[in-house]
Amino acid sequence: MTISRTAHDSLKQDIFERSIDSWLETYTTTPQLHPRNRFVNDVKASIPQDVLNNEGWQSIITSTKAGRGEDSIYVKLPEVSTAIINAVKKVDPSFRTTNFPPGTNQQTYGCQLDICVFPKKPHISCYTIGEYDVPSNTPVARLLAQSPRGATQQPTADCELAQDIRRIVAIAPSRAHDCVKFDEFKICEGATKIMYRDPRRRFIFAFTVDGDMASLWNFNRGHVCRSEPFNLHKEPQHLIRFLLFLSSATAEQLGYDPTIIRHLVDSLKGKKLISYEYTVEGKSYLTEGNPISESAAYHLISRATRVWEAREISGKGEKPLKLSNSCYVLKDAWQYSDRRLEQDIQKDIFKELKDIDDEGNTNHATEAKNYFMTIMHDWRVESNGISDTSFELPTGHQNTSFTCIERKLAKTLAADSQRSSMSARDSTRHSHSTQNSTPHPDLKHHTHSHVRTVYAEVCYSMYELSDYKTVFLTLKDIVTGLNYLRMAGFVHRDISAGNCLWSLEGNRSGGKISDLERTRFVLTLTKGTPSFMAVEYQQQRHLFSPRRKPSYKPFECYRMGRKSDRKRPIRPSFRFNFYHDLESVFWIYVYFLHHLFPMNSVPTDDESLDDIAQSARQRIYCGIQGAMLRTMVITDGDTIEEIAAMLENFFPNHLHLLSALGFACNMAESYAAVQSSQPVIVGDTPQYWSLESFTDDPYKKIISLFQRILNLIVKHSNVDGDVPALLLDLHSRKREATRGGEEQGRAKKSKGETSSLR
Repeated sequence: MTISRTAHDSLKQDIFERSIDSWLETYTTTPQLHPRNRFVNDVKASIPQDVLNNEGWQSIITSTKAGRGEDSIYVKLPEVSTAIINAVKKVDPSFRTTNFPPGTNQQTYGCQLDICVFPKKPHISCYTIGEYDVPSNTPVARLLAQSPRGATQQPTADCELAQDIRRIVAIAPSRAHDCVKFDEFKICEGATKIMYRDPRRRFIFAFTVDGDMASLWNFNRGHVCRSEPFNLHKEPQHLIRFLLFLSSATAEQLGYDPTIIRHLVDSLKGKKLISYEYTVEGKSYLTEGNPISESAAYHLISRATRVWEAREISGKGEKPLKLSNSCYVLKDAWQYSDRRLEQDIQKDIFKELKDIDDEGNTNHATEAKNYFMTIMHDWRVESNGISDTSFELPTGHQNTSFTCIERKLAKTLAADSQRSSMSARDSTRHSHSTQNSTPHPDLKHHTHSHVRTVYAEVCYSMYELSDYKTVFLTLKDIVTGLNYLRMAGFVHRDISAGNCLWSLEGNRSGGKISDLERTRFVLTLTKGTPSFMAVEYQQQRHLFSPRRKPSYKPFECYRMGRKSDRKRPIRPSFRFNFYHDLESVFWIYVYFLHHLFPMNSVPTDDESLDDIAQSARQRIYCGIQGAMLRTMVITDGDTIEEIAAMLENFFPNHLHLLSALGFACNMAESYAAVQSSQPVIVGDTPQYWSLESFTDDPYKKIISLFQRILNLIVKHSNVDGDVPALLLDLHSRKREATRGGEEQGRAKKSKGETSSLR
């Protein structure tokens, strides 16, 4: 059986280990189950000897000795659980187990089901509380075996049950490295799928059994923490305490978000579909349809951003729900706890512009609002007055890794970072962010804070645009918005096709800049989206500082036995600046030139498709560290001309669309002008280029360039002033190219014949 290793691989840097006592105290503490309380020991003593004695759990030992495999061990776990519950009743008849409801009504359901993530060999089993008696061989039980990334429709009521999972179990009959490694792959895959499928999940518990050793796991949005392995038979009290916690915990203690309620709504086809009610600052919003974007939520340790269209619920508690006529955008994400809210950052930007207006009798603050999203709510999620954050790393933790066999499998780990989504809109974009990239050293393992934002406008990301007129209109407005950021002294630090939006609502249609969470005053460190990063930031050095020509003359002094009196060039340390944001707009434009082609010249032959895919890999999809060929697009005039020569074959009737490649020349000139100026000196050390060195000249030139292209689009296009175009999916082409064998070659040829078109 093939198990995706991508989820496992993405967690390698975020897994920590604690002693078993510390792990239990951190993640499963209740007053009755506290280690200082003798309750667990009393329960252990009350378990019959034929179930648990000095040798350990008898049924598990018998199955292990018989060599019947992990399936036979797994089926004994319900016997163990039943014996523990019966013992609890003897020790404390008032001890109550809780069954939380999977739906929205607050009833209690009594039927417990086992749903196998891998039905052919149920190594992972998810214990589920539900109201339906569903046989394990039904489609419901098989839902978790299907990759959520392959789905194209919103989940229906059939899979509602499959999302209510208390714990994941992975069992191996021995401690062999291969078995342990395989269990770790499965446990990570299962946790990732569950957290991705259900927006209500904040964290999830799991445990692995490998021979006679067991480990407990907690997967949350900030890190993964497992306990040190303990002997299942010699230290049974740890398993007893863990299972007692799971059987008595509330839904919130098991990782469910109390501020999100799941509803079943009728679709036009008569099926029940799932919608989610989100609480935001005392108001409630009900999602509509598929998520606008959710691919980021597949990464367990991440911001897990989900974006929905939603309507406000006007009649709380009424049936049926009464919804407002207006549609909004709701974003649910886990950002680093020390990050400021987007609304606060936006207020600071407008305040700086207002100060400029007061001094110069201008109206920048009001005009700038047209180029940013209107934020209605920006709220740190809380329940009962307590902010919702990921677990803090317990004191005394140690960074660990998966089993030592990891080195053997390192070469086989999936490197493909592209994920589709169950969202139709989300499938039009690519995952350009950072799962294969080296994380910023200052940002690893931070606590994540749960944030929910509501925007007034429903927009489309640039990934969803399919005509060049709208692309250039959006880019033109984005450059205008970036110029306002420059005037206010702020850098966005993550300009990408996903954060540049097209809006048709309000008084004006146009481009809007979103996702200001990383926006800071210019003199700060930064991070962003690799495909659209400025090449200087990827290289972490100034590329346009004046260079002296090589000369032997300065070194003549050494021959005479004297020290050189030649002064070193004065260059400040590298910092992200305004023009780096502007360069990101250029890379968005280059992205479209490699993906969006006029209808009458779409490349269909293998050679052309391979040329385009190779160019995209070398200049767009080259990771956070960048590549020399990408850098040379900005620094070397010959390289940009080579790209133009390659692309002009695909734009024979629309060559004017390529004229913005001169944007690269504007950027080179602007960088050179800044880096030729005198830096600000603090003490004896150059610190940064003065903010006055960054003028609005490149912004005006680029806006003028885009406007000329827009005029030509209207002149040379159809009656609607558009260029009919189609999008190429180069990522599927790239994946095919990496496969070997005749079958993959035939698939590649077939895909080429169908133009690889979305």
